[in-house]
Amino acid sequence: MTDFSGMTRSACPAACKIDHCVISGRAVCSHPCGSGLQEAIALSDPGAVLRYAEASKLCKPIRAQNLVEESQ
Repeated sequence: MTDFSGMTRSACPAACKIDHCVISGRAVCSHPCGSGLQEAIALSDPGAVLRYAEASKLCKPIRAQNLVEESQ
């Protein structure tokens, strides 16, 4: 399982670096609340698709929590 700890609606997981995204496995950000998974990566890397799907599931509760906080 990939470590997505630290991921928020606007921040990448703590394990991401400028030259490596834990979701795409490349130097291309694939944050589900940001740029998303590029089609070229999705077509060539099934592992990236699985990591993106996993991160997307985690992003849904983050989005809901952020909406609650923004409305207060």
